[in-house]
Amino acid sequence: MDIPTLISTFSSRQLKRLFRVADNSYITAELVVSILPHETFSPEEIIHALVEMGYLQETRRLNSWQLSMRAEVLFSQKEKRIFKATTRQMQVDKLQQRILEINQDDKYPYKVLTCKIDTDLPVLEKGSVINASVLLQRKNISEKEYDNRMARLRSESTQRFDNIVQYVYYGRTAVIQYLKSGSQILQIKEATLEEIAQQEGTYIESIVMPITKGT
Repeated sequence: MDIPTLISTFSSRQLKRLFRVADNSYITAELVVSILPHETFSPEEIIHALVEMGYLQETRRLNSWQLSMRAEVLFSQKEKRIFKATTRQMQVDKLQQRILEINQDDKYPYKVLTCKIDTDLPVLEKGSVINASVLLQRKNISEKEYDNRMARLRSESTQRFDNIVQYVYYGRTAVIQYLKSGSQILQIKEATLEEIAQQEGTYIESIVMPITKGT
């Protein structure tokens, strides 16, 4: 078994656990065998492989090693959080409900014309975040009513407007913020109809007809 293949037999979680412990102490053969047990290779061979891969480096202390810069970078990377299928489906249901609320509420100057997510429905598998692309359209209201709704949204917001673009587009921003509503699972962005059509996924709320397969 070559060195990269040997290291690949360990999960990133196992390696990070070793790096986490080693972050405050030296790495020894005893530590390696407790965290990275292997039926075929000895702790010394595993350490040698980690050194060759650039994760460990020798120290002046006999039979001890320390983390390399590469290992520290890997250690600092966060693992993707995995959510249960039922939790992900619940978030999709809540998203669809919020779409209906926005489209019916006279608080908002924009409505959601189309929304597409990058997963199948119903959600049957666990996974990480769900990306949703939405197409917004101005509601059929007068200029005066539009300005009133925009002013009301800005006055209720705690957001600081650092430039004119943020100020002018806040009506759209407010819709996106409400659609997300602090969800850790949903990642929502505004897109054009053509961009949404080119994306793989499923439409969950569509007034216009989908114009691509993958609906």
